[in-house]
Amino acid sequence: MATLREAGKPLCIADLQPSPVDDSQNAAIAIGSLEKVISDYDHQLAKATLEIETDEEHVAAAIQVARKSEIENPGLVVKLREASRLPKYQPDYDFSLGPTPLVEDVLKQVHPIRTVVRVLRGHGLMSLSDGKTDEAVLDAIAILRWSEHLAKEPLMVNYLVSVALFGEAADLAASCIYAEDASLEMRSELVRMFEDTPLADHFAKTLDTELAFGISSFDSFPLSRFQFMLGELSDYIDVFSEMKSIAKMPTGLAPSTSPKEGLFTALAWPSFASSLASLRRSQAKARALQILATWQTLGSDTAISIDDLGLPESVCTDPFDGSSMKLTVVGDSIAIYAVGQDMVDNDGSVDDERDIGISP
Repeated sequence: MATLREAGKPLCIADLQPSPVDDSQNAAIAIGSLEKVISDYDHQLAKATLEIETDEEHVAAAIQVARKSEIENPGLVVKLREASRLPKYQPDYDFSLGPTPLVEDVLKQVHPIRTVVRVLRGHGLMSLSDGKTDEAVLDAIAILRWSEHLAKEPLMVNYLVSVALFGEAADLAASCIYAEDASLEMRSELVRMFEDTPLADHFAKTLDTELAFGISSFDSFPLSRFQFMLGELSDYIDVFSEMKSIAKMPTGLAPSTSPKEGLFTALAWPSFASSLASLRRSQAKARALQILATWQTLGSDTAISIDDLGLPESVCTDPFDGSSMKLTVVGDSIAIYAVGQDMVDNDGSVDDERDIGISP
C-alpha cells in the first residue's frame, strides 16, 4: 500500500473523484439534454431488429431507423459529434457510495453512450449506402472519441464498454477505407485518430482504478483487518502489478490461472485476463486499419506482403502471438488480421472473431 501511495495511485473509491468540470465542457451534460431523443431512437431500433437473424438484415434495419431519425431529428447526429469533441466526459457518479452501489450507478450511466453510438453507427451505415463516405468517416471518428471518453473513466466495466465501442468505430472505419472514395483529408484524419489512440495506457489506468475499487471492497468486509484478509489483500495487490507487467509487453495474453493462490485473486484473475484479451483485440484492429490504408496508398497490389509496406514493426506485429499480422486476398482487395485468442490462424475468419481484424 505504501508503494502505491508514494506513486500517487488511488487507494480507495473516494480517490477516484475527479476535479469539477464546467458543464459547457462536459460531454455527459451535452448528451443528457438529448436523453429523450436518443432513448426513442433506441426503442425504434430495438423494435426494428426484434426478429432479425442475419447481419445483413440488421444493417438494413439500422439504416431504415437512421433515415427515419434523420427526418424527425435532423440535427441529432451533428450534436452527438460535437459532444464527442468536448474535453471531458464526467457523469455524476456518487463516489461516497459503497462498492456495489457505485458499480450499479456506473452500469446505469454507461447506457446512454451505448445508445449514442447506435445512432452514430446507423447514420454511418446510411451514409455509406448513399455514397457519402466523408459523413461516415465523421461518425466513425465520433464513435472513437466516445470510446476514449469511457476508457478514461474509472472501473473495468467502463473499460469493457469502451472496448466494444472501439470495435464499432474500427469496423465502421474499415468500411470507409474499403469504400476508397473518402476525401484525402478525411481519410488521413481517420487513420491518424486510430494511430494515436493510447490503448495500452487506457488499460493500465483502468487497472489502477479497479485496484482502488478492490481495496475499498476489502475494507467493506467485516473481517477485513484479520491477518487472513490482510494476506488476501496483499495477494490481490500483487496480481494487479503482475497484470500491468504483462500488459506492458507488446504481445501476448495472460496465463489462465492467477500467479497467486488467494481466494479473491483466483476469482478476479479470469476477468483481468479477459480484459487483456480485449486490449489485444483493439490493438489488432487498429493495426489492421493502418496496414489497409498503407496498402491502398501504395497501389493496392494484391501480390504485396505486409513486410513490403515499410511500416514500423509495432504496426506489423500480431498483438496476440508476436508473429506478423496476416494478409489474405479477398476478391480485388485484402483482409488483414491477427490470430486471435485461440492463437490459431483461421485464414482470416474475422466475421466469427476466430481471427481478429478487418475484411471487405
